[in-house]
Amino acid sequence: MIREGEELGSIDDEIIKNLMDLRSYLEKKIEELEDETRKLKALFKIVGEAVVTKSFRGAESIPRIQTKTDTLTMKNWEEVPLKIASGTLLATMHVSDEDIRIIPNEGLIFDINTPPFQSFLINRVLEGICENDRKASERGEMTPDKILSYEIMKEGAVIKEIRINNYGTEKRLREITSTSRWTLEKMYEKTQQSK
Repeated sequence: MIREGEELGSIDDEIIKNLMDLRSYLEKKIEELEDETRKLKALFKIVGEAVVTKSFRGAESIPRIQTKTDTLTMKNWEEVPLKIASGTLLATMHVSDEDIRIIPNEGLIFDINTPPFQSFLINRVLEGICENDRKASERGEMTPDKILSYEIMKEGAVIKEIRINNYGTEKRLREITSTSRWTLEKMYEKTQQSK
């Protein structure tokens, strides 16, 4: 009987030792996986920032090449006129499922330095959306290639076209439409006052 108890005790000791070894192994494995997850998140953030940097390019650094997409023939574009209350057409906004092209009316000159273009439309609205997208991408809620990007095409200081890619939802489209119209209207008013 004593020998049997001793054997039983040694079996229990062996099981406990094996469980302790297994627990130690699992703790080590969890630490390794958590460390790898931290590193992967850091890499994901770096790649996301690289995509944003490469996708947002200043118009001055890019030679203007006339392509079929420039002539708005490759996608189904809907035209949205941006007018003021008097009926003056400020610009035409071309909208596809993902992109927006805002082309000022040929008879009007919009200078990039006229307020509130830089302070409001660029810095507050478009950059605000870009920043929200970057954060969503870092959290894994969207892929980096879906982050909003934009380009201002200009000749000298005169705006020729505003290109916005990956505008996102219908709510965002409405926000960009209304803020673009308001900005151009304020810029138009300032040019009329200076005449």
